[in-house]
Amino acid sequence: MTDPKAVGHLERIARDGYTVVENAFSADEADAILDDLARLERDLGIDFARNDFEGRRTKRVYNLLAHGERFEAIPVHPAVLPIVEGVLDAGCLVSSLSSIAIHPGECAQPIHADDQLLPLAKPHVATVCNTM
Repeated sequence: MTDPKAVGHLERIARDGYTVVENAFSADEADAILDDLARLERDLGIDFARNDFEGRRTKRVYNLLAHGERFEAIPVHPAVLPIVEGVLDAGCLVSSLSSIAIHPGECAQPIHADDQLLPLAKPHVATVCNTM
């Protein structure tokens, strides 16, 4: 890895467990994504989840990769992909691309690891790298 910005983000992840990529995309791009998500919620009849883990005041749209080029571009964004590859490795796979809209009155989700179903002793090498 030679990109100094990506290296800085990887150092922050190693130190703090997270990093923030500021201005990864424009406000116009964010608005377009939000418009598409609102359309999908309507078209797919997405309602609040029905369990405490997913949230009874949270709406989720799963499998966004199936819903168009705007979503296909997210996991390969040039400001983010090099960081994810630095955590996992080149050739990493997308396991999920979904939206999570938390509405007022939602309870906090229990603290959990997204790799908790993998039968690996902890600590272990990174198997998941989430972006939001």
